[in-house]
Amino acid sequence: MIKTSRKQKIFIVLFLITVVCLLFIKILSIGFWHDDYHYRFSLEETRIVIDGYHGEDEYVEVPTHLGPFNVSLTSGVYDNNSIIKKIFVPMGLSEGYVFDNCSNLHEVEFEQGITSINTRFKKCYNLEKVIIPESVTEIGVYAFASCKNVSDVKIPTSVKYIGLDAFYNTNFETQHADNKYYIVGDGILLFYNGPQDCIVIPKGIRQCSHLYFEDKETCYVYYPETVTDAYLYIPKNVVAYFGDEAINFRAIDDYQYFAGLFVAPAGSYVEEYCKENNLKFRTMTEEEEKEWREKTEVAASEITYQDE
Repeated sequence: MIKTSRKQKIFIVLFLITVVCLLFIKILSIGFWHDDYHYRFSLEETRIVIDGYHGEDEYVEVPTHLGPFNVSLTSGVYDNNSIIKKIFVPMGLSEGYVFDNCSNLHEVEFEQGITSINTRFKKCYNLEKVIIPESVTEIGVYAFASCKNVSDVKIPTSVKYIGLDAFYNTNFETQHADNKYYIVGDGILLFYNGPQDCIVIPKGIRQCSHLYFEDKETCYVYYPETVTDAYLYIPKNVVAYFGDEAINFRAIDDYQYFAGLFVAPAGSYVEEYCKENNLKFRTMTEEEEKEWREKTEVAASEITYQDE
């Protein structure tokens, strides 16, 4: 009898613990409000998420923890907010999060220690100032695209990669419309305003993003041997010249983006890349190599550096 009674007590205790746990998970899955945010437990993601905000503060520091627990933002938490003027983005914010139509937002600051900016600010037309710490090495595609008033941006030398159209259609871009080559970070060609039928990337540039070509029968682009990272856009009317350098090509998986002709020295990284990806390739002649070297030795007076 004693053994049976003890087993019954253990069973009851375990049953009660299970019920309490299930109730706790149920409550969390429904969610609750705490400090202007609505939290809930996502069974699909097995983590706590924030899916609502009703604060009225002009300064907001995006939360990443609830007590000892990590939390993440779902899409739309700050959408259409007309009160927030400044957002502080801490380490740990979900990658790819979009702040959409924050109409009164004027300033964004990223926490020191963040290495990659993969958040996007969409239709934040009054955003003016962006503070990027020295720890950042990458800025993602479309990060501040069409935030028209963005102008006060200091990109630290720690930044090695800036994604496609990160500052497209901003005052920052407009301010440098007269600069043929505008260089930021660690040798990044951020803005190019030269001819579009024959684009020459200066020697010394390490990374360049999307280049736009004229709609002509044939256009040319010359990449120097210093380039190690490039957003690959070689449409069928373009002939692209490369050196022996190994390049990290970032490309959309669409044939029209690399349907042109690649020209590089025999045995080069580019030749192997073209073979592996079934791209059009031709070996560079001695005369072409001489011309390629001459062209990429662009006069220093044509280059504008942000730090100058």
